[in-house]
Amino acid sequence: MNAPGAPGAARGRTILLLAVSAVVAVAVVAGFLALGTPGTERERRLDDTRLEDLRAVRSRVVGHFRRTGVLPPTLAAVDSLLPRGSVLVDPARGDPYEYEVVDDSTFRLCATFDHPTEDEPARMAYDAWAHGSGRTCYRFRITDRPELPIGLEPEPLLEPGTPRHR
Repeated sequence: MNAPGAPGAARGRTILLLAVSAVVAVAVVAGFLALGTPGTERERRLDDTRLEDLRAVRSRVVGHFRRTGVLPPTLAAVDSLLPRGSVLVDPARGDPYEYEVVDDSTFRLCATFDHPTEDEPARMAYDAWAHGSGRTCYRFRITDRPELPIGLEPEPLLEPGTPRHR
């Protein structure tokens, strides 16, 4: 066995240090591959905020329709229906979300997403809010069918041509 100050002991410590460093480096790289970089994770959280905002707008538009019998003409009209602190602009870009009246009982909401919904086949099958990266629009038709939640079609209809990754 080598004495603590012997050349063999120093070489052993060096090999051990290199091995531990390699394991740590592999763990860090694996973490980034599995979870994404902090910037990517921030963008995913912003996409979640965009979806929450669109859901809030949808709810207020439907509420307005139920009270008045007409869809609000603009997003500014919807803005007055939201509680204080609600924001109808993209949280990162500051651009307003798109809102458009399609007909007497149909409206469209659009937002630009940084990342597609996770590529999970089960989620894509049931998640009406699944989206691709880039501009995505959802179309809602208010109905008089009481068996449907809040009188909307069972799920938003993705506009034709909207990218949806599967």
